[in-house]
Formats: sequence, structure tokens, C-alpha cells
Amino acid sequence: MSKTVSTMIHLRKQRATSLVAVLSLATALIGTSKVVANDNIECEGTIGAVDTGSVIVPDGEICTLDGTDVQGDVTVESGATLISDGASVENNIQGESAYKVILKPGTVVQGNVQLQKGLDGGEIIIDQADIGGGLQLQDNLSSVSVSDSDIGGDMQVKNNDGGTEIVSNTIGNNLQCQDNDPAPTGGGNTADQKQGQCENL
Repeated sequence: MSKTVSTMIHLRKQRATSLVAVLSLATALIGTSKVVANDNIECEGTIGAVDTGSVIVPDGEICTLDGTDVQGDVTVESGATLISDGASVENNIQGESAYKVILKPGTVVQGNVQLQKGLDGGEIIIDQADIGGGLQLQDNLSSVSVSDSDIGGDMQVKNNDGGTEIVSNTIGNNLQCQDNDPAPTGGGNTADQKQGQCENL
């Protein structure tokens, strides 16, 4: 085989490999919209098992992170829904006036989770998640359920009015609850100290 023919075959193989990589990435990003500044992703659909920068869920949209490795933050905007199915988040998850935030089993957040002012009729569900930092749930009208999760820092539950259930969580620092109406229910939680409305949970 001549050197020229061999080079042409090699180039064709390289192009085929590149095409497969592009198609794989496109498949993993089905339903997402666009990359914005600093490699942030606006998510309007499903992102699969790929590495991304920070993720933003825009107003009113629904985003599913299915095994995604987020190398940054996740921000959930007003009226939006985030579903994490085994995703890993390098920094924080933050939501204000979100409709739903659901962290399914296997979700890992290395930083903090801060969810506030969740909308009436919505829900916050954190089930078998691993949160390296703290968990703050405040001023939510949505229902709140936190179960079988590991939280490295404090868990603060304040001024929530949609009903709160806290069951069988391991909390590295303190579990602090106040001004929730109705008062949180549940039990089987471990923490350095349980304070306020969660004293007996």
C-alpha cells in the first residue's frame, strides 16, 4: 500500500471517530437549549451522562440531569423544575421561587443546597442524596420531604408553610427548625444537635 493511500485511510478514520463523538454528545444533550457565557448550559429538557459547566434552568422550564457531571453550580429559576437522577454537582444547587426540585437517589452535591420561596402546589423532594455542605430550606410554600440523605453541614428548615417531612437523615452538624407551619414531622434523624421544632425528630 502506498504512503498516500495509507494517509487517506487514516484521515477517514479520524473523521469517522470525530463524527461519532459529536453524535454521542448531541444524544447526551437532547432537549437542552444553548451554551451561554463561560460554558454555562441553559437546560430545557434532559442532559445525560456528560461533563458540563454550570447549569441554569430558565424560568418555567423543566430540566432533568440524568447522570450528569456538573462542574459548577446548578441554578433553578422562578417557576422552573429540576430533576436530578444520579447527577454529581461540584459546587452548589440554588433555587428561588422554583416549582419543583427533586434530587433522586445517587445525587451528589459537593457544596450546599439552598432552596427558598418554592411555589404553592410545588414540591421539594430530597431522597438518598449526598450533600457535602449544608442544606437550607426557607420560606417555601411547596411541600418539603428530606429522607435517607447525608448532609455534611447544618440542615436549616425555617418558615416553610407547605408541610415538611424529615426522615432518617444523617446530619454532620445541627438540625435547626423554626417558624414552620405546620411543624415538621418525621424521625430517625441523627445530628450533633436537634433544635427548635425538630428537637424530637
